[in-house]
Amino acid sequence: MRYKTKFISPRKLFKIIKKLVKRNNLNKSGRPKKYLDYYIISILVVMKIFNLSYREVINFLEDYFPKKQFPAISTLCYRIKTIDKRLLEYIISSLGKDILKAYNKVNNRRRII
Repeated sequence: MRYKTKFISPRKLFKIIKKLVKRNNLNKSGRPKKYLDYYIISILVVMKIFNLSYREVINFLEDYFPKKQFPAISTLCYRIKTIDKRLLEYIISSLGKDILKAYNKVNNRRRII
């Protein structure tokens, strides 16, 4: 099952979000999380961009990244609820700027050709 994207791939989204988060959960005490915050936020962003349900986004990403391990749906739902809202707002605003840049590059190429 492949979904077409016009200008940005899930792989690129994961890289951009990883740079933005900067591993913010290293300062917390307790057992370390199995899935870092950037990973959960990346799954959430892919889910919203492609308009997928929780189950569909996991299946989509398993097809796209066959060697990676993804969280169970219950873990994903819980972690999305516990994400820091300020971090999420920052990532969404920064990601919007990056997506617009990528979109403009693609549109400028089409106009030249």
